[in-house]
Order: sequence, then structure tokens, then C-alpha cells
Amino acid sequence: MNGELSRVLNRPAEVRILLPQHLQVLARVDGEVAACGSLHIMGADLAEIRSLAVREGAQGRHVGAAIVAEMIDSPKPIEL
Repeated sequence: MNGELSRVLNRPAEVRILLPQHLQVLARVDGEVAACGSLHIMGADLAEIRSLAVREGAQGRHVGAAIVAEMIDSPKPIEL
């Protein structure tokens, strides 16, 4: 049962069940991965950016800013 519960609680953030632990965002430029970021959600009104990485060839093109904006603008967790 513990493994089954773990699978439910650790679904990818795209499923957006109540309070996902992480939101991961990936950006592509010309079909290639250009940047990625991870947001750790700690509560209904608290989250922190855990990582942000931009491929060298994509730096200076505001891809990192787009990743941060997507994390901020993503749908918020549901409060019961």
C-alpha cells in the first residue's frame, strides 16, 4: 500500500492534484531544449524556485525569464 500511495502523491505536476510538490517547466527553442526550471510548492500560498538552467546558446534570449513567468502564472493549487 505504501508504494501505491507514493505513486499517487508523486504524480507529475501537470496533473495538478490539490497541492503538487513540484512544478517542472521545460522551454524549447527551434525544437531543442533551451531551459528548464523547477518550483517547489510548500503550501497554498508559498512556493520557491528550486532550479533554473538555461543552455548556453539560449542565454540572452529571455528564455529564463519566460520559465519564471510560466511558474508564477501556472494554475494555483485548489484549496478545500
